[in-house]
Amino acid sequence: MDAPTRGPERFAAPAQPSGVTARAVVVGALFTALAGIAIPYSDNRLEGTWISCCHLPIVVFFFLLVMVGVVNALLKRFAPRKAFSARELMVIYTMTLVGSGIPSFQLTEYLFPTLAGYRYFASPENKWAETFYKYIPSWLAPTDDFATRAFYEGLRPGEAVPWRPWLVPTLAWTGVAPLIFWSYA
Repeated sequence: MDAPTRGPERFAAPAQPSGVTARAVVVGALFTALAGIAIPYSDNRLEGTWISCCHLPIVVFFFLLVMVGVVNALLKRFAPRKAFSARELMVIYTMTLVGSGIPSFQLTEYLFPTLAGYRYFASPENKWAETFYKYIPSWLAPTDDFATRAFYEGLRPGEAVPWRPWLVPTLAWTGVAPLIFWSYA
């Protein structure tokens, strides 16, 4: 006869499977990529509802409804063993929620205007050029006046998009942004 279990082991919950499965990560990455396309398109091109800028982002909630109300409902009916668990759905939802902040007001819609704005709004009156330029490294923000003007005013017919001045700052912030979002996790 086994001795009764004593101590905290007696109260331990049974091990439960993780929701971090390959298919949950793939679906979460797919939804995050789709949100990365839909959010700027809706915000900037359609100038419609900000689908990621609210307490419950519309785009993320839409993907959750699709997963729960359509995909999982069909799977439960026709292939119950293939249905997503609640934990997998939470992984998908969380990945999409965190990822949807990147192309929206939570990052890029403030970051890029700020990177161009310090040069564009500099004037002899505010003396930003003398005050701030020396502290901003060239890899942190574009230093090309044409690129910053084009960012705020747009391009004239026949002008090419000035990608080169934005290349290094964009790569630098691409490295920093995941660290910022990871710190919230």
